[in-house]
Amino acid sequence: MPRLLVDAGNVLFNHAERDSKDSIETITAKGISEIYGAMNYHAVAVGPFDLAAGLDFIRESGETGIPWVSANIYDEKGKRPFKPYITVNTGDLAIGVVGLTDSETTVNKNIEVRDAIVELGTLIPEIAVNHDMIIVLSNLSHDRSIEISKRFAEVKVVVGADRRKGNITPLLSNDAVIMQTDSLGKYLGVLSVSWFHAPWKVDQTNKLAQLKNHLKSADRQLDQLSTEKDKTSQGYKNKALILERNKEKILTEISAIETAQKAETLGLTPSTFDADMIALERSLPQDRKISAIVGSIKDQINSYKIGQAAASNRQ
Repeated sequence: MPRLLVDAGNVLFNHAERDSKDSIETITAKGISEIYGAMNYHAVAVGPFDLAAGLDFIRESGETGIPWVSANIYDEKGKRPFKPYITVNTGDLAIGVVGLTDSETTVNKNIEVRDAIVELGTLIPEIAVNHDMIIVLSNLSHDRSIEISKRFAEVKVVVGADRRKGNITPLLSNDAVIMQTDSLGKYLGVLSVSWFHAPWKVDQTNKLAQLKNHLKSADRQLDQLSTEKDKTSQGYKNKALILERNKEKILTEISAIETAQKAETLGLTPSTFDADMIALERSLPQDRKISAIVGSIKDQINSYKIGQAAASNRQ
């Protein structure tokens, strides 16, 4: 599959709010926008930190080359200011790339960030009809990314950006590959995919056996709980709820593995994936165009500092 360059968001700023649109941070953010444009990214999800300088600022950054996507951001008129998803045609495949923005972080008052999973649910039927694969760029929590994989079988890859997690090597959840790289450009994540419209091939014989043992254990605990006399107490209800949810999770994982195994026995060519987390070091060769942009950013920051110092001396 040809190269697809994406980012799950929170690339422009390190915080959700900026006190001024004229600062070193905004100069840097504009430079980052130019760099992303020069690198020809296919899609970048809008993160709450990206909105720190306001909607107009991030729209301008889109004009310099960042292909922003967000399915759950709405402006004061109740309209999406960004594309909810884009289509990338690679070879014979049409890939739908959706952006989801974290709603738990404070953002600009003129922006409404709706529930990401609800908004994704409204788009899935539309995207699935015309695309061979759906990729979600999510700066939601890792737990919410896993929830996406369990609720939408059409989603085959989730690229995360949960800053609390760092690198997440690819894991398979309900036939969706979930991964992310650490923040601040420390790593380059490379996911190599061979897609054949079939479940992912992963040797999970041992894991399946472990899950079935866990299932037996869950059933035993439920049977034991059923012998308690007082089934109306809150303690009993809480225990029963936890055990039932755990059993449901185990059954979901077993089903995903058995579905993939069944596809192989039917002679279907399984889809495959492999990943690398490449640590980025200063010793790596520099791209001339990117180096020129970085140099320009440094010059602008120096000019800004000189201007601020001169203004301070005049006061």
